[in-house]
Parts: sequence; structure tokens; C-alpha cells
Amino acid sequence: IRALSKLQKMEEASKFFAEMQEHGSPLDAAVYTCLITGYGNKKKLDKAYGLLQEMKEKGIRHDCRTYNALIKVMMILHKPDEATKLFEEMSQYGFQPTIHTYNMMMKLYFRARNPEMGFAIWDQMARNGCCPDVNSYTVFIGGLIREGRSEEACACIESMIDKG
Repeated sequence: IRALSKLQKMEEASKFFAEMQEHGSPLDAAVYTCLITGYGNKKKLDKAYGLLQEMKEKGIRHDCRTYNALIKVMMILHKPDEATKLFEEMSQYGFQPTIHTYNMMMKLYFRARNPEMGFAIWDQMARNGCCPDVNSYTVFIGGLIREGRSEEACACIESMIDKG
């Protein structure tokens, strides 16, 4: 299912999924997340959200990866409000955002021309003890530069170099 979803062969992936259900194979968050990602990449949000709802109805606990998959779809589709709802819901369910979650949210806000929210995510990441990676710095520095804050961007680059 994962391989077919990555290849965006969702009809075939769905057939395997249906066969697994028919044969009583255990379906977990990982299987659902693969399908959610595949449908999301094909911009079929109704299917992706339908699978999320099905997970909830069947008592299959979604996880951080499920949220990241949905947030990535919202980033691709330029839907910052939907991504923000998912980001907040993620915290409500007790999931800590990963570095990938923070990076996607920053990128989403900077693309949506909402730099203050991008900067707020950077600050939240630091408050929560999540160490920025190269992608974090790339997104953040790019956001600073687009906002005409080149001195801060240079200071951030120096800080990154100092930290190694």
C-alpha cells in the first residue's frame, strides 16, 4: 500500500486496503496514513479526510505521522487555515509536533505571506525544546530575507554556524 501510494496508484492501493479489511488483517495508523498521504498528493481531500474519519470511528488512534501527512497536504494546497486547525488539534490530542511539523508550518505561513505566524512557530519550536535543523534554518532565513530583514538573517546564519 505504501509503495502504491507513493506512486500515486490509489485505485490499486485501495483494492489492497479493501482486501486487507475483507480478510480481517489488522489495519493500523501506518496503513491509513499511507492512503491519506497518497490521496492528499492527488489532491483528493475528501478521500483523505474520509479515511481520517474512518480511523476515528473504528477507534484506530491516529498519530503524529497522520497529522504530518495531512498538514503536508494543506501546505501543498496552500490552505494555511486548515493546516492551523490540524496543528492545533494535534496538540489537543497530546501529540508533540516534530521538527518536520514545525518546518512545514513555518513554510506554509511564509508562503501565505503571514511572516509573523512563521516567526511565532520558530519561537514556539524553541520554547518546546525542539532543535532546528538545516531545513528549519533555510525556511526561517528565507522568511527573514523576504521580509527585508537581512541583518537578522545574517545574525541567524552566524548563530547556525556557531552552533555547528
